[in-house]
Amino acid sequence: MIGIEAALEGRIGQGPDLRQSNSGKTYCTCSVAVDQGKDEEPLWVSVVAFGEKAEALGALLKGTRVYLEGRIALNTFTRQNGVEVTQLKLIANTVQPLRQIGHRKPKQASSGNAKRASDDWQRPLDREPPRGMDQEIPF
Repeated sequence: MIGIEAALEGRIGQGPDLRQSNSGKTYCTCSVAVDQGKDEEPLWVSVVAFGEKAEALGALLKGTRVYLEGRIALNTFTRQNGVEVTQLKLIANTVQPLRQIGHRKPKQASSGNAKRASDDWQRPLDREPPRGMDQEIPF
């Protein structure tokens, strides 16, 4: 099985399945739908992650947008009915859920002046601009 480094972005299709091997190593498998364009069906990629990356992947839900990096491998096997299948698989070494624009997290009970992460962009910088920098935009 020859591996090629790759990065992909897609949505988790099948809920991640977090397990432990007989040797006690944690691993997680799932499928990810990668969009191929407006009129094309998505490309389904099987994903496997190990250790901490497996736990991160296992915490995600079906439909979550995710960015993955890892090694692509083609697995060929024969099903019980005799049909030979070639499966695209990503052995992930980076698992990063992506924020979904237009979707909001459910509101949580706020405790007084609790800071929200979404407020960060509205705060002024804590420092002054470097000396000699004009405060006005030059156009």
